Amino acid sequence: MAYAPAQGNTAAGTYPVTISAEATSNYEAASEQVSLIITNAEIIGVTFESETFTYDGTSKDIFITGLPEGATVKYENNGQTNAGTYKVTATISQENYNDKVLTANLVVNKAEALITADAIQTFTYDGTVKDIAATLNHSETELAYAPAQGNTAAGTYPVTISAEATSNYEAASEQVSLIITNAEIIGVTFESETFTYDGTSKDIFITGLPEGATVKYENNGQTNAGTYKVTATISQENYNDKVLTANLVVNKAEALITADAIQTFTYDGAVKDVAATLNHSETELAYAPAQGYTAAGTYPVTISAEETDNYLSISKEVLLVIENAEIAGVSFDGEFEFFTYDGSEHSIFVTGLPEGATVAYNNNTHTNAGTYTVTATVSLEGYEDLVLTTNLVIKKAEQEISFNELEDRNQLSDEHFQLDATSNSGLRVVYSYTYETENPAATVGPRGFVRILGGGQITITATQEGNQNYEAAPPVVRTLTINGSEALLNTAVINGVTYSNPGVDIYYLIGCGNTENEVFIELEQNQGSSINQDNSFTISTPAPGIYRETVTVTSEDGISTKTYSITVEKNFNFEDIVIQKFNNVMLINNNRETNGGYKFVSYRWYKDGSVIGNEQYFSAGKNADDLLDAESSYYVVLETEEGEILKTCTSEIQLRSSFNVSLAPNPVSSGGTMELLADFPKEELETMQLSIHNLNGMLLKQMNSNRKITNITLPYNLQMGVYILKIETENISRSIKFIIK
Repeated sequence: MAYAPAQGNTAAGTYPVTISAEATSNYEAASEQVSLIITNAEIIGVTFESETFTYDGTSKDIFITGLPEGATVKYENNGQTNAGTYKVTATISQENYNDKVLTANLVVNKAEALITADAIQTFTYDGTVKDIAATLNHSETELAYAPAQGNTAAGTYPVTISAEATSNYEAASEQVSLIITNAEIIGVTFESETFTYDGTSKDIFITGLPEGATVKYENNGQTNAGTYKVTATISQENYNDKVLTANLVVNKAEALITADAIQTFTYDGAVKDVAATLNHSETELAYAPAQGYTAAGTYPVTISAEETDNYLSISKEVLLVIENAEIAGVSFDGEFEFFTYDGSEHSIFVTGLPEGATVAYNNNTHTNAGTYTVTATVSLEGYEDLVLTTNLVIKKAEQEISFNELEDRNQLSDEHFQLDATSNSGLRVVYSYTYETENPAATVGPRGFVRILGGGQITITATQEGNQNYEAAPPVVRTLTINGSEALLNTAVINGVTYSNPGVDIYYLIGCGNTENEVFIELEQNQGSSINQDNSFTISTPAPGIYRETVTVTSEDGISTKTYSITVEKNFNFEDIVIQKFNNVMLINNNRETNGGYKFVSYRWYKDGSVIGNEQYFSAGKNADDLLDAESSYYVVLETEEGEILKTCTSEIQLRSSFNVSLAPNPVSSGGTMELLADFPKEELETMQLSIHNLNGMLLKQMNSNRKITNITLPYNLQMGVYILKIETENISRSIKFIIK
């Protein structure tokens, strides 16, 4: 049998099939139409179980298990976060199978609320509130504390910590104890101290005692030498008592014998005793070998005191010296004897010289000022020589300067003069001077030569610094006034250009290319003179032309005046006043309405600095090849009907171009030379490139040129035929065909 279109199928569906058998020797042919129907199967082996979770803040899902390969699942109401019971539907789809719909419960139970807190929380009292430390494992509610969260004073406090039930957490509570123990008193010290016996009661004390604390001492307050253990008990509310001990030591005092190491007397026939005292009364001083002697000589004596309850033992060696008698009643009159320098000799002498005594002086008798040490040696039989010293002082003499008041001087009539101050010492007077102006009205030499410079005032000081025999003289100050009779400008500054000592005509040019629309002028006149306007002012220069300002300077005495004329010229730009006609004629614009308001009456044309015409226009010629020179510079000097002379800036001429190109000879031989004429503007010629190509576009030669006429040498290997010369600039492109013959 035969089946059409096929015997069998796999996928679900309805398939019409024709079954046929061809005729045989014994049977007729036969055929039959049937339908093959494959229905969708049921999905089996899959399960969808309910599941229970505990809330943890993350999304929870339940899933099909046993899903066949190639099957897909779509969930509804799955993926839940908050606590609750959710019915989830799962729809399973697979080709050739009926969809299978299953349901299951997704359960999210509330999480356990967990309070984390130590059951006993212990602190040490420090005066601040102590809080229970506790944390809750979620943020859906706050912890509550009963009866209170914190306490300050030392003690034990039971506290219940609780958290109420929330959407996702169970309720929770926890019992803890807050214990605040007594603090230890810190920062206090009790140091042993050592004293030396002085007959008064000694105590040692706690240091660093906190505010509000009290202390009780035992065995404190001792007077006699010895070592005593003292106990200090410190008490304070909310603190443990602190007991400290320290030693109170009272050392024996040092016994002190007060006695000069060398005790000197002058022999007079009486007993001389060593003088000594002891600083306490617990024993008496002892002297060995004896306390006193009569005859002149040197006697060593040991003074001693034995140890007592409160003092150490001591001994001291002294010398008892009984000397020969000395000469008495002889002296200089004071530590110093003073004289004032007067050019004569000065000496000093002792007084009270005994009968029979002699005296010898050293370094006595002087004339010049100074301090001299004078020695006098007095000798007398039976006595020690007496040597006396004193100072012979010769003071410097005082001096005064005589310096008369100075008469006023005149700037023009007084050129210089000599000052005549003198000192009564005869020493030379020295001069100096000061001034408060920028420049001095006069200069003064150290010897008093005065040179007048201008009007004004200077202060002159006469001094004499003194020498070995004279003190410095008090300086004498005089004022010199110089009346100015000169009127002039020291400087004029125009837009930063300085004119020093300018003439009466001051000229400033705003040159070509300068866009200044105003000039700033600063004037400085000579000292003492005045000016008839502000020293600083501005002249507006909005357009080319001549601008003038007149300034008058008046001398200090009002006698002399000087008038200055300031002229500012602003040049015309060449193209603002000159009109170019074609390539051979230039014309001056004499229309007041368009040239800035000027009427010109004479003209002078310049080319490269030479005069070339004096008409309103200039022509290079009448022929077509008579052109203005583009390689030269031109400017024009103009006179207005008011007689003002104006000048244009210098400029080059830009000739108009035809933009034509030509090539000759054409045809040309291989290896020959052609001349290219390119009538382009100058700026286009600057970027001109030349290239030779065959008709297929192949590049054969390339070169650059910036000239209107260019000679081109051809390669020798060019075959006969037609070639193309390409001329290209930044904005122009041309092509010329030529023939190689």
